[in-house]
Amino acid sequence: MTELETAPNELTRIEDARSKGPLATLALYTKLSGPGWLQSAITLGGGSLASALYLGVLTGYSMLWLQPVAMILGIIMLSAIAYVTLSTGKRPFQAINEHVNPVLGWGWILAVAMANVVWSLPQFALGTAALQQNLFPEALGGEAGKVICCALILGIATAVIWQYDSGAKGVKIFEGILKAMVGVVVLSFFGVVITLLTSEGGLPTGEILAGFVPDLSLLSQPAATFSDVLARTGEASAFWSERIVSQQQDVMIAAAAALTLTACEKPAPGVSVFAGTTTKFQEAICWAFDSPALEPGDCAQSLIAEASTGDNVPRIPVVPGETIGISVDPVVADSGWSPVIGQQRLVSTPLETTYYRFTYPDLQEIPPDGVLLQVVAGRGDAAKGIWVFRLERS
Repeated sequence: MTELETAPNELTRIEDARSKGPLATLALYTKLSGPGWLQSAITLGGGSLASALYLGVLTGYSMLWLQPVAMILGIIMLSAIAYVTLSTGKRPFQAINEHVNPVLGWGWILAVAMANVVWSLPQFALGTAALQQNLFPEALGGEAGKVICCALILGIATAVIWQYDSGAKGVKIFEGILKAMVGVVVLSFFGVVITLLTSEGGLPTGEILAGFVPDLSLLSQPAATFSDVLARTGEASAFWSERIVSQQQDVMIAAAAALTLTACEKPAPGVSVFAGTTTKFQEAICWAFDSPALEPGDCAQSLIAEASTGDNVPRIPVVPGETIGISVDPVVADSGWSPVIGQQRLVSTPLETTYYRFTYPDLQEIPPDGVLLQVVAGRGDAAKGIWVFRLERS
């Protein structure tokens, strides 16, 4: 079964679980959480450890605020990629090539491949060190032991990843292994924190909490943790101070730039329509960002007419008797929404769910030029947003 075929089925399962209550919904989300565990496994590891150690050495606790910032940016980026993929039914590489520029698409995929190679190197180093220094120091010592460790890690990793392409059972095995590994990593992190908190010296909780407040003085002077070290460098203190400040500036400016770029664009919410193996996505033709409803003139009839008849209107092939699914963004569900075919609303009261499905009537003939499907957000006569699709003969 293809990705496009599974999407409507999973949306149906989610809606059915929601109708049964919170426990059923939580159980289904847990069952469908495999991709989330995969991303956690990619994120947690040697790269995270190395970058955290580097920042710790550079500024002590002063840049702890970067951790939640990085987490937020990561969530936004991954949500955007997932949103585009699920809405359009296309992988990011294909979508970038078709809708932006192939040069950017290939540049992105090459950068991702190189980044994954770089991120994998610390994993091998940590795995080899764990086997040689902690688990089997006598049996796997020396250079020969290092080669054996790398070959062993590569073999296990290949076998685990191979499961992912071996069918539904293999995917379950793959996700089970990932969940166990991520669970061990998270428990190990908590174990380290608890051990340090209960140790004789404990942790400087005051300094840790203060580290979550951005300190702009780090743009112009070294962190306080370097004071004693710089004092002992004598005449070279100015040189090392400049080097340290330069590193601090790089980290802080990069974080600020990423936040700025993230906040630049405010996209309109989207709607996806499913039928058979076809998925079509559209951003709102008109959407009231800062008011409960569109003002007169915000969405002219000419704009709607152009969207309804132009070449850019998303077209979905259907046959009478086929089930059609509509998925809307949560912000649309919060506003209430109604599907409309021609001039007929399919629901008596606005929907407040993110998914709705209906069956195209068996006895209703589809016109040669198709039939218009509109999604109208809002309650009563006040519309907050409008989307237009066209259902055509399959």
